[in-house]
Amino acid sequence: MTSHAVPSTGSGSRSRSALLLAALACFSLVPACTDSATGPGVNPVLPLSEVEFAPELGIDTTEFTPRSSLWIRDNVVGDSAAPAAAANRVVHLYYEGWTSGGFRFDGFVEEDGDPRAFLPAARGPILGLREGVVGMRPGGRRTVLVPPALGFGAVALEGIPPNSWLVLDLRVVEVEGDPPEGG
Repeated sequence: MTSHAVPSTGSGSRSRSALLLAALACFSLVPACTDSATGPGVNPVLPLSEVEFAPELGIDTTEFTPRSSLWIRDNVVGDSAAPAAAANRVVHLYYEGWTSGGFRFDGFVEEDGDPRAFLPAARGPILGLREGVVGMRPGGRRTVLVPPALGFGAVALEGIPPNSWLVLDLRVVEVEGDPPEGG
């Protein structure tokens, strides 16, 4: 998918608002569709235990922990002294997204420029990303297994079959805001 540049942050709230709006407008992941269409020609929604992940993704589901409807594997925890990502904090990150079959449908990595910035509470990116980044700290790396209901749902997109499980690799670079009280 096409990558878009995100302007660098300024010191004022006007700059931060412009950055956030630009990032959300440019984020190429579409909102989740929670249809559960079934019938001839539509992939059924499979439980995680029945999903076959492409070998090149290196997914061993026994290494993942359930959190809500997501499955999380923290590869690197990140800086415990830094603020954690939360719904109301702007998060700067690099990410890549694949279908369980190994098709890379989106990504923004270091070679593409400055990290993407977004507010997890805002609409725009799929729910699996918005919920999967919460709790991460700068320097953290996480792999998130996203069920169809928190990804693209029953919608078929270019290279993404309906009801696809997704694999997101996330790397948080910065979280704006002070740490919450007591942590």
